[in-house]
Amino acid sequence: MNMPRGIGYFIFGLLLFYFSLVLLGINPWLSLLGAVAYTFNTYNLILFDAGHFIKVLSVMSLMPILAGLILVFRKKYLNGFTLFTFGLAFNLAHYHIQMTYYFALMLGVYVLFEVIETFKTKDFSNLLKSFGILALASILALSTTAAKTLTLKEYGEETMRGKPILKAESNKAKTSSETEGLEWSYAMGWSNGVMDLVATYIPGVVGGSSAEPISKKTNTSKTLKKYGQKIPKAPLYWGKIGSASGPSYFGAAAILMFVLSFFLIDKKYKWGFGIAILIGLSISLGSNFEFFNRILYNHLPLFTKFRAHSSIMAVIPVLVVFMGVFGMSKLIQSENKESLIKKLYTATGILAIVSLFFIIVGPMFFDFNASSDASYSKNQDIIDAFKADRISLMRMSAIRSLFIILITAGLIWAFLKGKIKQKVLFIALIVLVIGDLWQIDKKYLNDEKFVSKRSVKTAFVKTAADKQILKDKDIHYRVFNQTRNPFNENYTSYYHKSVGGYHPTKLQRYQDIISHHLSKGNMKVFNMLNTKYFITQADKKKAPMAQSNPNALGNAWFVSNVKEVATANEEIDALNTTEVKNTAIVHTKFKELITGINIPSNASIKLESYAPNKLVYNSVNDNQSLAVFSEVWYSPSKGWNAYIDGQKAELIRANYVLRALNIPAGNHKIEM
Repeated sequence: MNMPRGIGYFIFGLLLFYFSLVLLGINPWLSLLGAVAYTFNTYNLILFDAGHFIKVLSVMSLMPILAGLILVFRKKYLNGFTLFTFGLAFNLAHYHIQMTYYFALMLGVYVLFEVIETFKTKDFSNLLKSFGILALASILALSTTAAKTLTLKEYGEETMRGKPILKAESNKAKTSSETEGLEWSYAMGWSNGVMDLVATYIPGVVGGSSAEPISKKTNTSKTLKKYGQKIPKAPLYWGKIGSASGPSYFGAAAILMFVLSFFLIDKKYKWGFGIAILIGLSISLGSNFEFFNRILYNHLPLFTKFRAHSSIMAVIPVLVVFMGVFGMSKLIQSENKESLIKKLYTATGILAIVSLFFIIVGPMFFDFNASSDASYSKNQDIIDAFKADRISLMRMSAIRSLFIILITAGLIWAFLKGKIKQKVLFIALIVLVIGDLWQIDKKYLNDEKFVSKRSVKTAFVKTAADKQILKDKDIHYRVFNQTRNPFNENYTSYYHKSVGGYHPTKLQRYQDIISHHLSKGNMKVFNMLNTKYFITQADKKKAPMAQSNPNALGNAWFVSNVKEVATANEEIDALNTTEVKNTAIVHTKFKELITGINIPSNASIKLESYAPNKLVYNSVNDNQSLAVFSEVWYSPSKGWNAYIDGQKAELIRANYVLRALNIPAGNHKIEM
């Protein structure tokens, strides 16, 4: 679906949430309240700010899935089928399978309670019909997105999230190449702490963000002024994630309605979704709740494929807001207003106690230390200023949330007492929710985060090193930029084909080459990857410079010898001692494809044309010989094919990560 990036995503999400609630029979004004509360919760905007656009679109389509599921179990089969199919198809079309997986896991808890309910009512025919309709809807949704999902599955098997390649030296895997899926510590990166969960209600409880906006009146500003520094933002975040762009704030008003819903809605919804949310929060804790997440990691299918489990916080608000709105719907329909007032007092009291704890006890209960403080270890007064501002932010944020829930409770109380009309209640709550979220959201996504197209272009100004390299008219070579974190940046790729770069699902073999060789400076491996230039910077005060690498092996070369190895570990380890210019390291599984090769004579091979999906070479050789190509291996069964003079030829894997071909004597045109 073609939507303008940014506001289009959020308008689309707003409409989907609104119409899903309306189809569930929720009052239109109340549906609008829920749509606003969900769409503009702070975590969604932080995702957008971080560039996770696909994830934003993915979570925006979750509510129709939930609504469709509920409608099917309510025997509204046609509406439920249509809504569920549309929501799931749209979600899968944006192929952020991790979000789909989390939501399916959480909805499974609710479905379990529907099954339990069926055993009480004995209405098994409806249960079977519901499962049949949901299965058909799922098949239809999967079919419409098969081109993307199957390709993603196929690629995923070759990445860090696929099957192991290397054998671990001990029982404990150290890298993702030694275990099915991702290695534990890597998978559990970016785990929430318990206090990070409290930030769903009190946004500043753990310092907000690692670049929290501060005023001139703060302790940090005053202290840094002594050192001649003026900064508009400070590293006040002290939670368990390490660094954060902002809190997972759901909105204090939304949290009150959520807590109140436990006293109002049916048991199967209350416990089904309540337990699902609890499981979601537990997953977000990752390594900080190791006992629970180790069980899931070791036994739950596909769980090892995902990392940064704190991202489930993008899914949880769907259920939190739905339960809150559903509870409010029950509240306005109830005739026993007096009993509702007692429940309102209880829900408000629970959250008020939480707020008061962080206002009164919190500043004495925590140490407010952050991992980022290590950068200021020589200036204890700066660290003390950070801590003072963290305490202040916790206290003021808790007061703010207390104030909002008291206003929310006051509006609901006024309605229950007949002092304001239903419509006035809803409009007032919508205004309150917008004001609440807007005040927090704009701290983390504001005008300064948006720049003109011209500004973006000027951000990639060619350095002297870039200009020097770009004078090279060779059609294909690689560059290694040592002036940046080479495997955690994409800036270099703006002008060059980079040896480094970042991707969350790199091919496992290339990640192994990074871990075992490139990160350790193995020049043999840099040479075989045709690293023709290195960008270096001897002194930070001087501009980066380009250094030519005369030993780069080019796009392809013939080898004189073949070294056969029996295991993947031998294959990658041999790169430490083998002179890859003359010798190719080949696994014994390709033994039959290297028969008949000879030492090359009068041999040359040259890349004539390059495109990301097609390469053309010309080769000349008096003997049948083995040529190695400086191109990363990807299974021929999954797309890459080689042709010699138009006839398909079998690709061979060489040097753990490259492609090779057994080329007959003569002049040949080789295509990949």
